[in-house]
Amino acid sequence: MDTTLFQSGKDGYLLSLYAMYGKSFQQPIPLNGLKSASVKSGSPSYMSLLYEDGTVLEADGRRYSSYLCAVLNESVKNVAECAAVFSQGQQAYEQENYAGALELFWEAAKRDYIPAQICCGKMYAAGKGTEEDKEKALDWFRKAAILDDATGQLYYAKMRYNGEGGEKKDMESALFDFCASGEHGNAEAQYRAGSMYRDGEGTKADDDKAFTWFNRAAEPGYAKAMSALGDLHERGLGFSVSEDRALDWYIKARDAGDESAQEKIDRIEKHKRKLLYTPKAQNAYKSGDYERALEWWWLLAKDGDMEAPFKCGEMYDKGLGTEKDSVKAFFRYEKAAEQGCSDAMLQCGIMCREGDGTEQSEERAQYWFDWNMQLLGQHLGGFFGKLEKDVEKG
Repeated sequence: MDTTLFQSGKDGYLLSLYAMYGKSFQQPIPLNGLKSASVKSGSPSYMSLLYEDGTVLEADGRRYSSYLCAVLNESVKNVAECAAVFSQGQQAYEQENYAGALELFWEAAKRDYIPAQICCGKMYAAGKGTEEDKEKALDWFRKAAILDDATGQLYYAKMRYNGEGGEKKDMESALFDFCASGEHGNAEAQYRAGSMYRDGEGTKADDDKAFTWFNRAAEPGYAKAMSALGDLHERGLGFSVSEDRALDWYIKARDAGDESAQEKIDRIEKHKRKLLYTPKAQNAYKSGDYERALEWWWLLAKDGDMEAPFKCGEMYDKGLGTEKDSVKAFFRYEKAAEQGCSDAMLQCGIMCREGDGTEQSEERAQYWFDWNMQLLGQHLGGFFGKLEKDVEKG
């Protein structure tokens, strides 16, 4: 669309709508940018008549279209010039001429060109093309945030969350800007807002608001938000516990690129197998089908279950469902002991002392006995501590 000065009221009104909502432009011209331009032109009162709650009023838009055209064209011209300078800065950056890129970005940024302000902030924060300067980085992000830019609000909030740029940590202000950025559709900001509501940072913990923000971030495919939704379902925060719903979200998160989600998927799948295999193993053992019981315990042991290797060791030790084999029994007991099974530690100590299934060693026997007593002491300490608190409560 031609952005030269329009003469007719209709064209002036349309141009105001295009500027406000981004039609035929790469991005909308911010409302405060138009107001700023009107102030510079010396007639701010006229511009104030054109808006109500951020909306262009049709009647006033037509009435003051000639004035509006002049202001808008001044703004559009500024945007076009800044965009050209910014493009040169991008080329310099790609050529690793960081000092030159920063100079060009700064030239556009001082004229309120938001993409350049963001780049200046990033370069000062990282020390590219200049010495690292968190205060200047914070200042540029603040300028973009004041212009109601989602990316500027996100980075400004991050720095205040971490207490960077010479300012103390300010969780409440960080949450405010994460939410503001999230309202503009920034998925990372939505995720960060959800995390703060979940953890009670800068506000009281609120699982419902956490879910709302995580869900908004997950809709466009933000992987961390999907994983966070899985956590809420798995832990029962705001919902009844549901491993199935949690698993669905973890799978979506993994497919969206969250590598850490696979560990959560494995954990839930292992737990689901434990719930399935454990009663089968117990029932087979009770019914005397030791061979089948050993098969189920073996599958559980492969999944890292703590009780299963002890059960396998016990069956090899007694020759149940298989031939008696002290070497295999000790090996399984040791695996269980390494995972913290107290009974397995005791068995390892006895077999090391007797040289049954392993080399005789009083030193190794004492090691297992001592570890067993230490673990027992921890359990008893925790029990008596809880008992004492219960007594104090009456």
